[in-house]
Amino acid sequence: MFKENLKKAELVERIHWLIFLRWIAISGLFITTYIFSSVFKVVEQVIPLYTIGVIIGLANVGFFFYTNALREKTFVSVQMHAGIQIMLDLLFLTCLIYFAGGIENPFIFYFICHAIIGGILLEKKYSYLQALFALCLFALLLSLEYYAIIPHQPLKIFST
Repeated sequence: MFKENLKKAELVERIHWLIFLRWIAISGLFITTYIFSSVFKVVEQVIPLYTIGVIIGLANVGFFFYTNALREKTFVSVQMHAGIQIMLDLLFLTCLIYFAGGIENPFIFYFICHAIIGGILLEKKYSYLQALFALCLFALLLSLEYYAIIPHQPLKIFST
């Protein structure tokens, strides 16, 4: 019982760390979107990027307030909450990458970062499932763009 409570307390602290990292990512999203759309004029559609940033921010506020209630939950439910946060991050990341150049986007490697975060927060089998989910989302984005099911969102730096 004591060991599970210790693991749960450590996981709740890591979830706080994840929420803090998300605030940094949201700030970076707004700053880079502004710079690359206004200064460099590389990104054409900024409304979807800002909208996704606002949605991530609202979700992060909800996660922050719910994290205080996690201290009363079981370790399994806390771990499930962490997994849900990572899955939502991966979904948002896929949308951000799509609207910011799709396959041309140089930040595709952030999928790997989320797999690493999943490995830090979750048990081994769940971190593997998160990595598989990231791979499936990446493959889905590639396939949808390749087969022209969704239109490609080009970056102007790669335009001829």
